[in-house]
Amino acid sequence: MKKKIIAAAVVAVMGISTYVGINAQKRDAMSDIQMANVEALVSGEGGDLIPCHSSATIDYHRSYTDCSKCERIENYKGTGTEARCTN
Repeated sequence: MKKKIIAAAVVAVMGISTYVGINAQKRDAMSDIQMANVEALVSGEGGDLIPCHSSATIDYHRSYTDCSKCERIENYKGTGTEARCTN
C-alpha cells in the first residue's frame, strides 16, 4: 500500500513538472515574438502612412503622392481613389 502511494505521488510530481515546463517554454516563445515586435517599432521599421492618390491631373501649383510608388510628384493634383502608402 505504501509503495502505491509513493508511486502515485511520483507520477503526480512528474506530471506537474511536465505541465509547468511546457507552459514555461510557451511563455518564452511568446516573449521572443513580442521582443521582435518591440525592436521593429523602436528601429522605425514600417515607416509612416502617407495619403496618396491613384491618379492625377496637371496643376502647376500642387503636388501629390502616387500610391503605386509612394513617391511625391510635383505639379500635379491627386485625383481618383485616395489611400495611404508606407514611406
